Amino acid sequence: MRQTVMLQGEANLVAADTKRFFSKQRLERSVARDERSRVSREIHDGVLQALTGVSLRLSVLSRLIESNPTAALALVSELDKLVTTEQRSIRDWLAQDEASGVALATPSDLSAALGILCQQAESQWGLSVKLMHGPQRALPRHVADHVYRLAQEAIANVGKHANAAHVVVRLSANAAALHLVVTDDGVGFPFRGEYDLVLLRKGGFGPRSLMQRVASLRGELIVTSTLSGSTLEITLPLGAPASGPPG
Repeated sequence: MRQTVMLQGEANLVAADTKRFFSKQRLERSVARDERSRVSREIHDGVLQALTGVSLRLSVLSRLIESNPTAALALVSELDKLVTTEQRSIRDWLAQDEASGVALATPSDLSAALGILCQQAESQWGLSVKLMHGPQRALPRHVADHVYRLAQEAIANVGKHANAAHVVVRLSANAAALHLVVTDDGVGFPFRGEYDLVLLRKGGFGPRSLMQRVASLRGELIVTSTLSGSTLEITLPLGAPASGPPG
């Protein structure tokens, strides 16, 4: 009887160790998948968008070299600035990934970055892009980076698909949440109406990379699509404002 109890106890220990082993494996696989997804979003929303812009401008450059050398030189200067900006963005992202602690982005930091983004989008996509601000607050650097990428992806989608002339980017943040709204006067999405993140996923449509980023941040997304344009409303939850330098 005693031997049976001892064997049962050992069997239970082996079973528990096996369960912990496979649970650890599942957790590690889940973490790896999440990391691959995160890196994929950064490459898609950052590097690939920038390379698309460079490719489009190079096609214009090839036509300008002989017909308008002055304009060609100006475009070369723009391309140099775009590449330099993206190089800096990648270095900052890598440095942020390796850093410990929470670095803060002031409202002026984010405003300046978005302002440059809007200027680049005007040149890249031939759009009129207006940046508007509501109340602001300091943000963790990684949140500010996500906001920048969300705006970049939203504007790029308009430039590539919407056949729009004007885009308005509105940004505001309070103690509880950050709000980013991107509106255009294009042809809208292939679908019509108002959809939140749940409905977009259920229907299998919408700006996929942008949706994944919002979901990863536990945010909310509402897409409104009409024949006269579309609106993306993004809300990201924030904790209590961290202390830092004023914007």
